[in-house]
Amino acid sequence: MTTAEQTFRELIGNKRKFIENLLVVENKARQRVPFIYNPIQADVDATQTGMDIWVKPSSIGFSTERIANRLVDTLTNPGTNTVLVAYEDFITERLLSKVTFFYSHLASLGIPGFPKIVHNSTYEKTFEFTVNGIVQSTSSIYIASARSKTAGRAEVIHHLLLDEHAFYIPQATENIIAPAMARVPPEGTVDSFSTPNGEENEFHNWYVEAKTGKSIFTAHFYPWFIHPEYVIHLGDSRIRTISETDKEEFSLTGDEEKLMFANSLSFSHIRWRRWMMLVMESLRKKGESRTLFPQEFPEDDVSCFLSTGEMWYDYEFIEAIGKTCYDAPSKIDNLNIWYPPERNEKGVPPKQYLVIIDPGQEKITQSSIGVMTFEKDEFGNTIPIWCARDAGWYSPEVTWDKATKISDYYHRAEIVWEANSHGLAISVLGKNRRPIYFRKDIINDIPTMVPGWLTTPSTKPYMMQQVTKYLPNLVCHDIELVRQLRNFRKSGGKLEIVGLDDIHDTLAIGLAVHNPNPIHRGYQGRTGWKPGWGKKNKPKHSVKLRR
Repeated sequence: MTTAEQTFRELIGNKRKFIENLLVVENKARQRVPFIYNPIQADVDATQTGMDIWVKPSSIGFSTERIANRLVDTLTNPGTNTVLVAYEDFITERLLSKVTFFYSHLASLGIPGFPKIVHNSTYEKTFEFTVNGIVQSTSSIYIASARSKTAGRAEVIHHLLLDEHAFYIPQATENIIAPAMARVPPEGTVDSFSTPNGEENEFHNWYVEAKTGKSIFTAHFYPWFIHPEYVIHLGDSRIRTISETDKEEFSLTGDEEKLMFANSLSFSHIRWRRWMMLVMESLRKKGESRTLFPQEFPEDDVSCFLSTGEMWYDYEFIEAIGKTCYDAPSKIDNLNIWYPPERNEKGVPPKQYLVIIDPGQEKITQSSIGVMTFEKDEFGNTIPIWCARDAGWYSPEVTWDKATKISDYYHRAEIVWEANSHGLAISVLGKNRRPIYFRKDIINDIPTMVPGWLTTPSTKPYMMQQVTKYLPNLVCHDIELVRQLRNFRKSGGKLEIVGLDDIHDTLAIGLAVHNPNPIHRGYQGRTGWKPGWGKKNKPKHSVKLRR
């Protein structure tokens, strides 16, 4: 028995030792060197559970390790089927070349009985196991694109790898992932790994659910500074592009100082960070990169998902609110309730509540229903409080029924809705309800009997201005609202909405209605009508409009 064969037999069952002893990789100098795990690869091997989702930095050999790991199992356990999914067709060729490279190296060791390739196409490799010339079994590895219609012909998938999952097209879930997951047995494995790509994708949803313990997956996150290669020491030629760092210590920005001391980083880490930020920015300006630094090289598992564009609203305020979010303590008919209605000792409601509807189109867009109230701090500043929220694919009838029940629950709260397009059905349903919100003609300062808020090119910017104005004081524990605030981005100096905005619009309408201010033309609201109210008994929050 040759040394290679003996090592091969002894290491079966310990894939990391197998890989480090028998496989080689090409380093950045294109030299073949032993495949020795870096710290991230070592942690992946040590912490894997079999159902894992990994948020990772770019270019740290993650897919290389996962492919090697699953290929070794495929080659040492007859009857194993492995499926590897890439996000685009041309990437399948790169991943296939890794499989070919590893297999060819192992085959060159001359190990007796090593499985031979009997099917070798551009998307599938089948390995045949023989004993004394008799075929005993086969294993296979299939490489598919997320844009294809199938994930291979194998009846059972023992290992499923989803490479750069965050960049899959939406149809991949139905066409590839769901059918493949259904074919993974209880003892099988699924590895979903990717650099971030915003929040509006399946990968982000999987990660959030795994992180909160709501899925079968285990969440893993690796910031860039764990990788030992991501440093620049004094004397490095790259320092000429970041000349201000050409000393042992140098001045740090606020975020650099915070990052450095929170994670025990060195100035060499910060040099590399500055250099790579310049690289990423120059590529982005040339149109050669789809990403920015925080996305390719994450530092925390929140901001990394936000880097596909600059935030329209203040990032620090959004993140401060996000840190206060938690699941609603109570829920009634899908209404998530953080602050239930209050009553004082005499049973009188001490607060006025507002129920806001952003109507959707059933099966096409969501309807959102929010509940707000407002307080004053010691300095007289208004504090908006996001009390409750419901959102779903509701018809106008269902939406209105829910809103009236919520209004009754919150002491017969006033109801306001967006009266545009499919909101017109709500106007019909709510015409006999009181109290409801009526518009005011700001040109003539005359109240109208037209119900509902009207969103126009004039009022939409005002709504968003109100969100900006009150964001620092907003009391909110609803993570879905926070996510939608993040969906408002600046792109080329213009507003771009990259995901859902119905809950955001519910908040914006509530703020616009509560605190009316002059708007250039168009309509502006006032608080709704209540029995007994007249000229001497105006609503608490009504404000006379000025032109």
